[in-house]
Amino acid sequence: MKSLSVAILWLCSVAVFAAEPVVVNMAGQADAKHVGEDKWTLVMVWSTACHVCQKETPAISAYSERHADSRIRVLGVAINGYQRKAAIEDFGKEFGMKFPTLIAEPAQFLAHYKAQTGQPLSGTPTFLLDDRAGKLSVVNPGPVDLSRLETFLDQQDG
Repeated sequence: MKSLSVAILWLCSVAVFAAEPVVVNMAGQADAKHVGEDKWTLVMVWSTACHVCQKETPAISAYSERHADSRIRVLGVAINGYQRKAAIEDFGKEFGMKFPTLIAEPAQFLAHYKAQTGQPLSGTPTFLLDDRAGKLSVVNPGPVDLSRLETFLDQQDG
């Protein structure tokens, strides 16, 4: 594949930290199958205790479904740690999460995030946007305005 989503690539990397990947799928395994070519990737970093995440999830899920076959994919990263898998799954069901979610160990993710972005994670939700070439383009702490996101994508895609 020509390009891989930087968000997933750096999240799944094992070189920076111990022998464990920064994120795993619901089965507890490193997973990059949601990475593809020539699509923007919107990554929602969230946690089960985040009230803003609860409010954002239905809209992000609807956006993900509307754009399933278009220029952008949505991916979640729950930073609760794998030991909270049941709570992560319950959150997904309760708030209608329709996009794939990976699980990160909090301390490991926070250190990796800071190393990659040059700034500490300021809270959840935080949205990361990778361009079609797989380059991290935008770091957006807090809720995302989907109409502004569409405008940005239109401008970038020309």
